[in-house]
Amino acid sequence: MGLVAGKIIATRKGQPMKHKNLLVGGILTATLLGGGAFALSASAASNSNDTLASKIATKFNLKQEDVQKVVDESRTEMHTQHKAEMRSRQETRLAQAVEDRKLTEDQKTKILQFIDSQESFFQSLVDKTDEERKQAMKTHREEMKKWATDNGIDPQYVMFGGHMGHGPDGHGMMTGGDKTEQN
Repeated sequence: MGLVAGKIIATRKGQPMKHKNLLVGGILTATLLGGGAFALSASAASNSNDTLASKIATKFNLKQEDVQKVVDESRTEMHTQHKAEMRSRQETRLAQAVEDRKLTEDQKTKILQFIDSQESFFQSLVDKTDEERKQAMKTHREEMKKWATDNGIDPQYVMFGGHMGHGPDGHGMMTGGDKTEQN
């Protein structure tokens, strides 16, 4: 069984199971997209996807390992695409700020390097409780503000959690106006 052009291809005795392909593919897509997999911690998402894979495998008489592999591949692809889209929006916004003379090209480069360096911080949040995550984010916001100030950069260009990094909907970055953090 494998993922081909968004469909799950499975065979039983060498014959494609077309009616199951569309249904299983639709279930996987709807569940992964609608489930907000990015908002879950890695362990919670893993457990949820294990359960999903188990249910699909049982329902359609497929091997759970094969279904789990497709779920994992899909989740990884979606995460990679999401990161690429965020990066593109960041670069576009920063290029506009340089064009508008709100940032220098050097500041833009420093910001992009700073944003890249934040991956490990966000990975460190995965296994924290909600309270620990909240406290870590509060501390991190202060550190980001200091970094921006120390580099002569308006903090709006590096703030996560409602500003530059993760926008008002939790994804991407803000695209309008010169809003600054209000804390």
